This record gives sequence, C-alpha cells and structure tokens, in this order.
Amino acid sequence: MKGVFVSPGEAARALRPIESVSLHVDPTDILTAGDVIELSAEVDGGEPRRLYLFFHRIGDGQFEVIQDWSPRNRARWTVGECERSVVLTVFRRGGIPCSCAEE
Repeated sequence: MKGVFVSPGEAARALRPIESVSLHVDPTDILTAGDVIELSAEVDGGEPRRLYLFFHRIGDGQFEVIQDWSPRNRARWTVGECERSVVLTVFRRGGIPCSCAEE
C-alpha cells in the first residue's frame, strides 16, 4: 500500500485547506522604536490544531523570529530601530508552511 498513514493500515485523511488568514496589530497608531505591540492572527478553515510563527523582515531577504512555532496565535513585540518593518505570520500544517498574512 502507498500513501500517508497515521498508524499501520490507517490512512491519513486529507487536510482541510485554509481559506483566509488575517494579522492584527494593536495599537494601530504610528509606531516608534521601543513601542510594544500585540500581534494576533486569525484563520478561517484549515485544521483545528495550528502552529503559528511570527517574524519580521530585518533586511533584504533576512528575517528575525518574534515568536517561534507555537499553538499561541498572539505575540508581543518591541519595535526596533528601522525604517520599515513588515510583520508576517505563517501557519504550518504537516510541517509545511502553507499560508501567510502581511501587515
């Protein structure tokens, strides 16, 4: 037999697709270095058990983790010295990044 199994002889069911992802930032005011913000992510669809990874862009093609993979859909971040900072969150199913939201 070929396929993906959860145990010998028990085939894994197909994963439900994620329909949408949104990232919320609080406060929504103009931020300066040293401000603390609360990030939260919401997902429609997909599996009920999710892992979240929050990170931000620190340079061309470089990123820094705010909160490593966790079942928590919230993270706190202290804004650093930078001109622009894009905060992203990625949702993983089966160990594969599958959806992103950008703020």
